[in-house]
Amino acid sequence: MRTLSMLLSIFGLCALALPAVSQAQQQEEERQIHPGQLLGLRQLQVASQVPLAKTLVLVQSEEAFLQAVSHWSLEVRFPVLIDDGTWSAREDIARFVRAFEPEEILVYEPVPSGEPEMARLVDRASGIIANAWSAQNGESYRDAWSRLNFTPAGVVLASEKDEARLAAIALAAGRGQLLAWTEAPRGTPSASLSKEKLQGLRRVATDAADEAGVAWRELGDAIDAVTVCMSMPSRMTHEKQIYAMTDALGRYNDFDRYAYVGHIFGNAAESTYMAMCSLFVDLESAFLFDGYAGSNFGDYALDSLDELARSQGWSTIFSKSGNADRELWRLLSRRGIEQSFIQVNTSGHARW
Repeated sequence: MRTLSMLLSIFGLCALALPAVSQAQQQEEERQIHPGQLLGLRQLQVASQVPLAKTLVLVQSEEAFLQAVSHWSLEVRFPVLIDDGTWSAREDIARFVRAFEPEEILVYEPVPSGEPEMARLVDRASGIIANAWSAQNGESYRDAWSRLNFTPAGVVLASEKDEARLAAIALAAGRGQLLAWTEAPRGTPSASLSKEKLQGLRRVATDAADEAGVAWRELGDAIDAVTVCMSMPSRMTHEKQIYAMTDALGRYNDFDRYAYVGHIFGNAAESTYMAMCSLFVDLESAFLFDGYAGSNFGDYALDSLDELARSQGWSTIFSKSGNADRELWRLLSRRGIEQSFIQVNTSGHARW
């Protein structure tokens, strides 16, 4: 605790300095940008204005994780990973260290609070988000955003009973997103979600945006992202067709899109590792493997993505459709994949 306090004291106060442009000018500039690019630029704007400590903090429990991330503010942010003693968690930590290259690694011991661990989770989550945005005099995080003239770009969905809840809190705090609590639909990520459950999740996300007074109905407005942090079915069936849950959730019933959707799941250590990678690991290289073969999959070809990555100075490994088979996958992945962005297109069934 003393070492972490010293780390925090190194960073001076700062403010989130948003560009001083007129609303009309900003709207005109935004109309010239693809909604997906605009969403990325909004997130980069946040990340570029909050000092990052090249320090990795390790904890051994969910309670310690909550206490550690409660030290985030607009003055400093740092990644926090859970070492639960398993080999998989330690592999994730090692993988994160190789990508993030911290200058130091600290082990944080939680401070006894006299309360049961993880007590008052919803209230504490709101407080963590408020702290991350340097709320003043008991402000809520929405009040702090209003004072900073900041508009959230997304909604994070979480369940108090699902271990990915910590990842949801971290993403909402780190990116500045609304946090909405709900019950996790039953089923593993390999199961299918009913249409009714999907519509229920849609309502939770859109009700959160409506309650906050934030526009969400079109791409390019305020809320353009929804992140589901729950271990739940990752696909659904609609009119005998199978869709990814992440593709269907951000659409109306007529399938017009209003948001892009991501999904984080797993236990506390796994899901927080995913969240920390999203928040703190820079993308600079790509591994593209196009296992779709034939003209029916032309819309999903990765050629344009390879061109875009190279135009931005990324190094890429690109296996084109028609050549990307199982044998090539085994050859390329034999010693591990080091690229920071991975896109795999693959088709088939359980037996082939």
